[in-house]
Amino acid sequence: MTQKSPLLVASVAAAGLGMVMYDNTAITVALPAIRDAFQADTSSLQWMLNGLSLMTGSMLPFSGALGDRFGPKRTFRAGILLFAAAA
Repeated sequence: MTQKSPLLVASVAAAGLGMVMYDNTAITVALPAIRDAFQADTSSLQWMLNGLSLMTGSMLPFSGALGDRFGPKRTFRAGILLFAAAA
């Protein structure tokens, strides 16, 4: 491993974390428009945010199993591609 590798790994991991933070921020910014379009109450909007957190948390063991089976690098790349396609 070269000296550049730890910095590269940290940068890629930070970029992935940044994408997750962007996703959470995007739904928070969209909440007023969702409220107006669907006449949703505060409780429903809170459940939308809770649902996002619950789904993210429930997918962690699954993505860990995929990482064990196909390798972390390949799994991370596939996750980034799926995120970009869904965005």
